Amino acid sequence: MQTAAVPPKPPPARTREASSGLGFVAVLSSQKSSMDALKIYADLQQKYPDVLGSKTPDVQEADLSARGLGTMYRLVVGPPGSHNAARGVCTQLKTAGYEGCWVKEY
Repeated sequence: MQTAAVPPKPPPARTREASSGLGFVAVLSSQKSSMDALKIYADLQQKYPDVLGSKTPDVQEADLSARGLGTMYRLVVGPPGSHNAARGVCTQLKTAGYEGCWVKEY
């Protein structure tokens, strides 16, 4: 008696950047090092305390090699929430004079 061999399942496809599915965050900057990103946050927090005073900073590594940038470190603020909440942070910063904010899934 011979049994048919079952081919192994392929591994699940990996995305370029994993999302935790926790929501959305405002991205304030993209830098060459995590230390540079945190320095930017300290400067922005001093300049825009009304907007960033209660926010939690995080630095996310992003592989942007396909765009010729290599590894970059994105400065994001949370906690993660709705798209509208993250957009609201960017809108407040834009109103205060900071243009470099965009929304990304966390």
